[in-house]
Amino acid sequence: MGLFCGDLNGPLAAQLVDEDQQEPIFRIGELEQIYSFRQRRNRMGQFAPDGSIGVVETRRGKFDFYVPNGPSMVRLSGTPTKPGRSRRKVRIEGLPGIFNHVAGGPVFEDPLTKTRFMIYHAEIHRFSPQDFYSVLGLAVAIDRKGLKFRDLGIIIRPNRSLDEMHDPIDIGGGTFVISDEYLLVYFRDYLEAGGSAELAVARISFVELLADAQLGLTPQFQKYFEGDWLEPGIGGRASPLEIGNPANAWCAVSYNHVLDRFVLAISQWTPELSDLYLATSVDGLNWTSRQPIDLSPREQFYPSIIGMEPIPWVSGTSFFIYYTDSELGGWNRWQDARFVRRRIDLMPPTDAHQTP
Repeated sequence: MGLFCGDLNGPLAAQLVDEDQQEPIFRIGELEQIYSFRQRRNRMGQFAPDGSIGVVETRRGKFDFYVPNGPSMVRLSGTPTKPGRSRRKVRIEGLPGIFNHVAGGPVFEDPLTKTRFMIYHAEIHRFSPQDFYSVLGLAVAIDRKGLKFRDLGIIIRPNRSLDEMHDPIDIGGGTFVISDEYLLVYFRDYLEAGGSAELAVARISFVELLADAQLGLTPQFQKYFEGDWLEPGIGGRASPLEIGNPANAWCAVSYNHVLDRFVLAISQWTPELSDLYLATSVDGLNWTSRQPIDLSPREQFYPSIIGMEPIPWVSGTSFFIYYTDSELGGWNRWQDARFVRRRIDLMPPTDAHQTP
């Protein structure tokens, strides 16, 4: 069990984890409002951010933010404190006609060619927009501005098929990590045998991904299942990665080069509350127990980890977790949701016996 110091929602909260495991200590900063409800709607979009945010640095201190806005996408350009200085529409060409909703999404850039790739969340609606089946796809930018993408196809589909769907199937936003020459994508899987793998992962070698994209082929991901990477990304089985398989409403994963660990920010949803938690992993597969970031009696949703490094999807000694904060929550969140962030400062495990 973790040890906690201070008010988790106060000006500066400190969090200690089990000293025997020598896990890192996180200092949790005060809640910062980036945009109020009205500012968010005017600057980002009526339903933005309706999922995971993609970030690419364009020049020092300036960034492109790819933000889902309901069934569409926008690219905001600005700074970490004022991301919505300008807004442009983003579109993906060549999408299948079966999708009722498509929005990106996490974005990464090939360091050699500067080509941008986007992981998108796509939905097939049955009887209403709230009754949907979702998958993850991949698209590649076809212009230098990063406003036009070409679809490369579906990369991850739940183990449970559309025909076997009883309740909505929300796979998540496709948060990713690039590590050891692999692209790892995290998601929630729904199992044909029943139940779910709340936090699951699939991967592909980065070299293979780039080669497939150049040829216009759909990259073939492999899901992690019972110790191996042999299950296909399309419909294969997946193992839950966290002990006890706790609920995952939406999550963000980042590689932290200071810790040499993976960092997870996750919205743990229940019918009453949706709180925000943090966990770490040495290998991206086995995770520590979750530690709370925000337990206020509101909904904390759609977390995105943005680092202070030249590569924003890599986190360092300090990083930010951006998310929506809503009193109403659920399908009503867009009537009051504001866009906020918290700064996370960490201390390596070797300093774990020092009280902040």
